Amino acid sequence: MKTGAEHSRVSVTVRIETDPAKNHGNPMIGKPEVNVGTTHFNLTGSEKPSTGPQMPQVTATQDKSGNVNVNIQESLRNPFTPPGSGSIKADVNITVNQDATKAEVSGPISSSPSWEANFSVDGGASQNVPLQSEPSGTFGFALGLQTPNNVDQKVDLPPPPPPEEEKQ
Repeated sequence: MKTGAEHSRVSVTVRIETDPAKNHGNPMIGKPEVNVGTTHFNLTGSEKPSTGPQMPQVTATQDKSGNVNVNIQESLRNPFTPPGSGSIKADVNITVNQDATKAEVSGPISSSPSWEANFSVDGGASQNVPLQSEPSGTFGFALGLQTPNNVDQKVDLPPPPPPEEEKQ
């Protein structure tokens, strides 16, 4: 079984700095990395990536308590289906506290496909947070594209790796 962002149809990677003394009011480090994989059409053997109607959009803010909020919005439909036939949608907020010890993922996502979030603090161990499993069967999957599901998952984040001088 293949897992990980390299096998996802859509993946969004965002790096943030939660320390306001270091981020100077801009918690997002660089630009988000957005990857949209291809969809295979069995009848013709063709493959195409989705182009919308809304490619993933990412914003990051920091509140007065030091919490960083990352908002991700997207609406991507199967490129072989007509407009209005359902799309994979999300409008999620990912909140990380200033100490980067806790995170929360909340907001509406389409009920198809499966969704997950992955967290890593300062390049340390990655923590996978399943948000939902995809429905079984073609009918359930198609219905899930039309039905939103509100998620609200809280997680304790793994500690960062020790500094280089402590590893020796």
